[in-house]
Amino acid sequence: MLEQEMNSKVSSLKDAISKKEEAISEQEKKISKLQKELTVAKSTKETETQQNEALQSQPKEKTETLPAERNSPRTETNSPTLSLGKASVSDSMASSFWSQPEAT
Repeated sequence: MLEQEMNSKVSSLKDAISKKEEAISEQEKKISKLQKELTVAKSTKETETQQNEALQSQPKEKTETLPAERNSPRTETNSPTLSLGKASVSDSMASSFWSQPEAT
């Protein structure tokens, strides 16, 4: 009878060990999943940070890459509007419209 009690206890202990191992395995899976999510989140944050830094540095780069514009004097010939000689496109179009002969 003592042997039977011992076998019963051994069996129940083996069941308990098996259940604990299953629980540990589930927790390890959760840990692995969370580590992967953390890696993805870190990567996403790093990418966003790099993009933000690049966007913030763009205006600085633009002004730094065009130093000749800052030093050159502003005259009618280098105005920001598209020009044909010294007359702008709008002036040219207006004069061509008014200079057309009237059709009667």
